[in-house]
Amino acid sequence: MAGALHPPGKAVRVDGGWRITGQVPFGSGCHHAQWLAMPAKEEGADTPFGAFFRRETATILDTWHTLGMRGTGSADYAVKDLYVPEHLTVPVAPLRNPPPGFEEPLFRMWPWTAIIGEATVSVGVAAATVDAAVHLCMTKTPAYQGTALRDQQLAQFLIRQGTCQGRSVA
Repeated sequence: MAGALHPPGKAVRVDGGWRITGQVPFGSGCHHAQWLAMPAKEEGADTPFGAFFRRETATILDTWHTLGMRGTGSADYAVKDLYVPEHLTVPVAPLRNPPPGFEEPLFRMWPWTAIIGEATVSVGVAAATVDAAVHLCMTKTPAYQGTALRDQQLAQFLIRQGTCQGRSVA
């Protein structure tokens, strides 16, 4: 999951849920997440609520042009008139009946789910690193050597050791 916390989108109540329209910046990890979250607020309401939806129902906008931190993929994403069922929304408020082990104030804060979703930043950085290493080994011939890295057994072995189950240079 990836999420952004501000600004809230516009929410209109419909039968069984909400119609959400809005755009949020800094959706770190949105390219790798299966689910996205964004705040939404009904006109006249005091507080927003969290809305959760599948990544493919949103438009990821090409807004993340940085030096460094490219792997975080913290692009904007937007939805327009997206139906979100009531069971995929959550109030922005402390947990009322937290499970055992989550009673302390820090754990009662919302949106814990969005904070936990920041792990996707690490996954994005790791994926970009592996892709760059594989690309380098596929295209580089080291100085003063006549054999490309892709044809060297040691390079293949080391990439295989460092990649995740099944990715290889060959």
